[in-house]
Amino acid sequence: MSRSDDTPSIERWDHPVSIRMVVTDIDHTLITDDHRLTERTVRSVRAARQRGVEVVLASSRPPLGMTGYLGELGLIDPEPFIALQGGLIATLADPGTAGDVAAASGAGVAGAGPDLRVLHSSPIPMRLARRVVAVGEAMGVSVNWYSGTRWFVSRYDDRARREAGVVGTEPVETSLASVRHDPEKILFIARDAEGSERLRELPLPAGVEATFSNNGYLEVTAAGVDKGSALRIVANAAGVPTGQVAAIGDGENDLAMFRAAGVGIAPANASAQVRQAAGFVTASNNADGVAVALEALLGPLVP
Repeated sequence: MSRSDDTPSIERWDHPVSIRMVVTDIDHTLITDDHRLTERTVRSVRAARQRGVEVVLASSRPPLGMTGYLGELGLIDPEPFIALQGGLIATLADPGTAGDVAAASGAGVAGAGPDLRVLHSSPIPMRLARRVVAVGEAMGVSVNWYSGTRWFVSRYDDRARREAGVVGTEPVETSLASVRHDPEKILFIARDAEGSERLRELPLPAGVEATFSNNGYLEVTAAGVDKGSALRIVANAAGVPTGQVAAIGDGENDLAMFRAAGVGIAPANASAQVRQAAGFVTASNNADGVAVALEALLGPLVP
């Protein structure tokens, strides 16, 4: 595990805290850089659940971009998941969606896809959403509007096309002024490094908050809504004290989860800022980091 700071390895975990829930990010954390779940990760998640530990996926992805991973891990109804940067909490009610993520959600368009049951939604009020969109369009960034399983873009450009390839679902191209569904999330995607820096100084209206998930990806949600707030909702519903929750993530948008959870863990590929905020570091996403963390927290798991 090569890194430049002294954040302790989760493999040296020796605290007497009983971990009853693990909440993990997906991209650059749970899955490899080529968007795969490794066999070791699948085995470890399933073994942790057999031990009675709840495993919750928490992502800025839309729900249709998560269904394949949920199915492969067996995290179907009633197991909750967190999507859209904490704006949506739902369950995957259709066990037939297990398998390859592309096969599970590649045909998904706005309003389509597997049977999802929404448990909690925290949308941006429409009047604020319109103002947020205006700011992004004036700056010239790619503006993406997410509401439930619906994904709308005003222009299906190369940035939206690249995002569609990653999440395995397609947006609907339309005038965002015509959309009548309050969004749980609005995503701005910068064109280049200069645009990414400009995003950090974007004058967003009061009533929303924004955080980066990746370089050039600014996630906008209603004020007070993030992965941390969603983690608290899920833990409370399960009767699990947040002090017995471990959160694993690599991005700036995972910092709220670290603050909400009893234990924060970052993969070795995360930035020094995120690793230090987490408190513990595990192996990288390409080296089964989530599996390593589960095995350290819970002891030897079923091989």
